[in-house]
Amino acid sequence: MNTRDQIISRLCSPCFRHYSILDFDSKFDVIDTKSSSISYSDTTTSKEVKDNFRYDQSSSSSPIVFVFAHGMGGNKANFRGHAQEMFDRFGHKSILFDFPGHGSRESEEITLESCAIALKEALKNSGIIYSLPYENENNDNYTTKNKLIYVGASFGAYIGFYLLSKFKKLFSGAVLMSCGHDMTKPRVGIGIWIFGIITSRMSNLQFMSLYTKKAGVEVSRDYIKIDYSSMLRGGVFFEQSSKMFDCMQSVNPADYIPHLSFPLLYLNGSNDWGRANSDKRWLKMSIDQDNSRLKVYYGGDHFFSHDSRFFDDVINEINRFV
Repeated sequence: MNTRDQIISRLCSPCFRHYSILDFDSKFDVIDTKSSSISYSDTTTSKEVKDNFRYDQSSSSSPIVFVFAHGMGGNKANFRGHAQEMFDRFGHKSILFDFPGHGSRESEEITLESCAIALKEALKNSGIIYSLPYENENNDNYTTKNKLIYVGASFGAYIGFYLLSKFKKLFSGAVLMSCGHDMTKPRVGIGIWIFGIITSRMSNLQFMSLYTKKAGVEVSRDYIKIDYSSMLRGGVFFEQSSKMFDCMQSVNPADYIPHLSFPLLYLNGSNDWGRANSDKRWLKMSIDQDNSRLKVYYGGDHFFSHDSRFFDDVINEINRFV
């Protein structure tokens, strides 16, 4: 292990910020222009990514805006490749944002409410939603001219049920990936509780390496580099992992799905360690049965959305859905 690897694998927030590919000056990104064709590798430096992520000036007339919500241990860069493909291929804009405890918000405490605030701030500060001339506690004093589609994976999907219920008047649909397990079941809760304790003293590098092995995948698999490497190349202290598990376990999808009138698309990998066919139950509970659906990627694991075998189909499947 070289000196640089030793530095970024420590429990060191300043090191994470120094070596990370993320732009910590912004808590959200807007993808609404075409990108240049750039290749990334595991040795690509933070400066190279930031310097090379250029855009061709282009605009879109599509009313669709995807709101990508990352998973546990991730950040707003994890779905940058997906968001860019959505614009390059179909002209759909995207918002990428950090949950508290992650990326640019790594020092903020993770609660369901703080996650809701982060989502609302990203939508409001990006100009996607705007306020009406009255206020109340139901978040319906905001509106949008766009068709907002929530796209959440793992942690972003599990707490997504709560967020969608809280902001259901703003969204027109949702894509929920890698969330095929009922996290509220007691036997699941014990395992998650133990996993949370074990990981609470790890760096992000150690955590994600362990997590991918638990999920049955190898870090070296051909994932989209710019997305996946951003989860591994920082040493952010992961002291809040137990709080994230608390958030996930406090959300029972069965309590929220019957109150979501818009279509829901469930995407899961057949080999996901956390999948127990609860996704079939979620689908049956969905109100819009005509437009809601479930697709399982056979051979896919918890990170199937970033697997080169399925990447193109995931992009096309989401586009067909909207």
